[in-house]
Amino acid sequence: MSIRFFADVIDQGHDNNVAWSAGQELAFGPNDRIEADFILWYQRKVMFGNDCPTQLVFGEAKSFRGENVEERREIDDAFDQRDIDRMKRLATEFAGSILVFSTMKKPEELSDDEIARISKLAEWGASTCESGGSRARQ
Repeated sequence: MSIRFFADVIDQGHDNNVAWSAGQELAFGPNDRIEADFILWYQRKVMFGNDCPTQLVFGEAKSFRGENVEERREIDDAFDQRDIDRMKRLATEFAGSILVFSTMKKPEELSDDEIARISKLAEWGASTCESGGSRARQ
């Protein structure tokens, strides 16, 4: 559904380019691999002039993880710290990339801990890095 959102909803029939791949493992070294649930390359077209730069989007997707009582006893959150760490690593390796956390859960069903973890990552991404710009816009 997240891929469809980018491909159909955001595009809305415009002449934008979207390419995607689901369930990819990126290798940074022999024993250094990071998995992304989906990767998108998205480029907005403009009527006149040069097209916008291509944007790289990494996504972590969950369905209804922890949706029923039995599962909630075993799984507290859809997005745990390992998910956050993986996405942060991808943002570090691919400066300026967009990170997406998507779930079928309603926003009010996310735990305070999940929201805090994702918020902390968002604040890190918006913070100033050594070059003086934000990590999100290198």
